[in-house]
Amino acid sequence: MYVNFIAVYFIHLSMNKMNINKRFNSLNNR
Repeated sequence: MYVNFIAVYFIHLSMNKMNINKRFNSLNNR
């Protein structure tokens, strides 16, 4: 149960990093 929670937590963090990178790149493109 805890392992599943940790896996979902890390996936959530990795998705947030990708979203932050996309926003940062869009700001640089301006």
